Order: sequence, then structure tokens, then C-alpha cells
Amino acid sequence: MKRDLRSSKGTAQPIDPEMLQSVDPQQLQDAQSAVEHYGSMNEAQLMQELKGFRDAGVMDDEALANMARQVSPMLTPEQQARLGALLTQLRQ
Repeated sequence: MKRDLRSSKGTAQPIDPEMLQSVDPQQLQDAQSAVEHYGSMNEAQLMQELKGFRDAGVMDDEALANMARQVSPMLTPEQQARLGALLTQLRQ
């Protein structure tokens, strides 16, 4: 079965209250805001947003490569291949 973030929405394990105490409240708020902003976007909309960041100089090829290295261990081989294809599209 293919795993993706959308299908796992709402299936998260309960959060350990002790762990929450060690999380910076601003980071938690930033993460929640990002989920709310990007969660309903389709792939085309997300790609357009990323291209806009790249064109504006907010995110360069090195930042994209770093992000890919960080998330790759959490992805299936199929998702890793798709991420590689998306990064190639962004570089064009």
C-alpha cells in the first residue's frame, strides 16, 4: 500500500505531554500554520509555490537539496524517486 501524508492525516499517535514541554511554542505554531496553509493544496499548486520561492531567491538549489536529504529517510523508495523528479522539475 502506498503511503502518503494526506492519507495519514488524522492517524497520528497521541503526543507525549513531556515531549511537548521541550518544543519551542513558536516552532509548534509555525508548523501548524504551514500545515493549515499547504495542507489543502494539490501538487500543481505546491509546485507553483516552490517555484515562486525559488524565483524570488527565498530557496535555492542547495536549500532544496538539504531539505531532500532531511526528509528522504522518512520516505518510501517510490516517494524518494518522486521527490527526486520534483527537484529536477524545480531546477529547470
